Amino acid sequence: MITPQDILTRKELANRLKVSESWVFEKTRARCEDPIPCLRIGHYVRFNWPDVSAWLETTSTARAAKRKAA
Repeated sequence: MITPQDILTRKELANRLKVSESWVFEKTRARCEDPIPCLRIGHYVRFNWPDVSAWLETTSTARAAKRKAA
């Protein structure tokens, strides 16, 4: 269930992750290999924090597995 307090703008997400807004923007593009989960509402892009947290966990686990295999 999505709650309003879990919905973040690109700027809010960038601040929370301590990355640039352009990095967040690039991770939402269709050409991105491992896109960050987002909600598209018209021309607005919003992020559900629990989904982003799960994505971070999965992404970091997958990268760690790749390093071990190499």
